[in-house]
Amino acid sequence: MSTTTGAARRPTRSWLGLVPAGWPSDVAVVLATGVLQVVLTLLASQNLRGRLPLDALGLVLLVAGPLALLGRHRWPLATLLTVAAITVLYFALGYPFGPAWLALLVAFWTAITGGQRLAAWLTAAVAIPAFVGLGALFGRAEGPTLGGILPHVGWLLLVLVVAEAARIRRERLLEAERTRAEEDRRRAGEERLRIARELHDVLAHNISLINVQAGVALHLMDEQPGQSRSALIAIKQASNDALRELRSVLDILRQG
Repeated sequence: MSTTTGAARRPTRSWLGLVPAGWPSDVAVVLATGVLQVVLTLLASQNLRGRLPLDALGLVLLVAGPLALLGRHRWPLATLLTVAAITVLYFALGYPFGPAWLALLVAFWTAITGGQRLAAWLTAAVAIPAFVGLGALFGRAEGPTLGGILPHVGWLLLVLVVAEAARIRRERLLEAERTRAEEDRRRAGEERLRIARELHDVLAHNISLINVQAGVALHLMDEQPGQSRSALIAIKQASNDALRELRSVLDILRQG
């Protein structure tokens, strides 16, 4: 269980599993999120009443959230808290609703899939009350209604649930990968053990043969030199066989 949790806490390697993590993909996510968040919020603000028009501060907050996503892989929790604070402040100041929470959704996704589950859910639980409380404190626009808040809560919960499902799926894939790797290592170990046993048997046989023939050659060297020649030939042949077998086994182990 600890290995699975540790794997889940590693930095996420991709965004939605489509592109490899790193500066190119992070910059692409920042640009895409920033453009969509700003453009769609500007369009949505045209038909909204009871909210303040976008000014320089509102645009800065809209852009600041996506920019903070640059650190989402390295500091997922810090990025989530930063984006959440920016988003809550934006809505609490009375700026148009719209999809100004896109960066926050990306930050939640990264935090959950990066292993910061508890912090992500706590942040989600605190964000809505903080938005309502700060909105009442600033009083710059009409207070949010239940009907206005529910769609945002729905999107947030949807992203959290889908991110949890993606995290569980990735943990299962990692566990299956570890199981396969362990099985491969076990089979490789068994194969090496089998080869070592075969090598031991061959070497033991040939060395025993060499020992016997060497004893015969020493015994016959003085009395029957001709017979000792046959024993020496047998020793040479047995040693060649042993060396050939040893080389073949070593080649197999090197290739493995």
